[in-house]
Amino acid sequence: MSSGTRIVPTADFGVIALDIQGVQKSDAGVVTCIASNQAGQATTSGTLKVNLTGDMISATQHPAGQSGLANINKVDGTSMTLQPLSDQDEEMNFEKPIFTTTLPETVSVLTKNDGFLHLECNVEPKTDPNLKINWCHNGEPLNEANRIMAKNDFGFVTLDIRDLSLRDSGVYTCKATNNAGEAVAFTTVTCDDSDGIDFDTKHPRGKEGLEAISKFEAKMQLPDADDDSNENGEAPNFVQGFENVKVTEGDRAYFEAQLEPKKDSDMVLNWSFNGKPLVESSRYKKVHSFGMVILEIGNVSSTDAGIYTCTATNQFGTAMSSTQLNFMEEKSSHCPKFMGKLEDHLGLKDGQSVHMQVALEPVNDPDLKVEWFWNNQPLPNSSRLKTVADFGYVMLDIAGVDSRDSGKYTCRAWNK
Repeated sequence: MSSGTRIVPTADFGVIALDIQGVQKSDAGVVTCIASNQAGQATTSGTLKVNLTGDMISATQHPAGQSGLANINKVDGTSMTLQPLSDQDEEMNFEKPIFTTTLPETVSVLTKNDGFLHLECNVEPKTDPNLKINWCHNGEPLNEANRIMAKNDFGFVTLDIRDLSLRDSGVYTCKATNNAGEAVAFTTVTCDDSDGIDFDTKHPRGKEGLEAISKFEAKMQLPDADDDSNENGEAPNFVQGFENVKVTEGDRAYFEAQLEPKKDSDMVLNWSFNGKPLVESSRYKKVHSFGMVILEIGNVSSTDAGIYTCTATNQFGTAMSSTQLNFMEEKSSHCPKFMGKLEDHLGLKDGQSVHMQVALEPVNDPDLKVEWFWNNQPLPNSSRLKTVADFGYVMLDIAGVDSRDSGKYTCRAWNK
């Protein structure tokens, strides 16, 4: 640890002290003091935790700047070491995403006057650097363009689309993912251009020309682009089926599939659970729009586990797609793992000190327990012994060793 105007180590008349003013986040970690002379050395350690409450100055406040710090380091011969937290130690175990405010079920917008669509929602954990947001339109990734802008500002997620047209209608899904899992919010958007239609014909021959076109279309039997009837006689077909889902208590289960034909006003969908009709509930949210079939189940419990089947039927046939909801008991943490080995200490002399340390994962587990053993027996309490288990480091300091301290030292870690 470099000394400075805010970090002052002292060693006088057998008393060793370290004063740190204006503590910063980077100061957090395990502080080790090593005292040495010609006969040997002794080591002791302590843990410094920093709770951030506001902005702090990270630059040195020495009048001479870094050069002044360098001169101070040369003067003091006491060796002080601060073991900084590694990137791995600083990384927090974030929960999987959850939408604290979601998208509306449906949105209707007009395309006239350069129609504009704005969608917004809030997601947690907003401080997770691995949190990723992806938007889809009718199951296809929505790429940003000049008229499409998606943002994620500290958990406030927005999608803006300008210059709307009818092709922008459909189901919009927002998927939030991180290392722990994913969450999905969705809405159905309907674009309407009725108020923006000029009903007067622009044909050079006026109504006479328009009537001629109508007769020609009738002769050619051209289909109406906005017709929702299934005149081609297409039977239902799940072009993309549902995927199985794994959830824990209180989660939301989200199932998504794509069904054709997309335009068929006579299509009927029925859901079943474990072979029986799915009973209606406020926890179920079902959508069938623009070829997208969605089932969302809120506040999942173990009784929701099973097989969900969607049956699509029209006058030309039937199609089915099934998916399985698997319920998992949530585990509080990962199995402990030592990220190295304890070093052997051989050839020690009476009165010397011993310092043992090893890195341990997971770092932020409140249920993690650490215990030391000496010759396969619990390490007895003694004023000469000091143990530390914090910030992913496990340490044992033994002061004034003698021959009775010889033996095998073992560190054991466990959690729930």
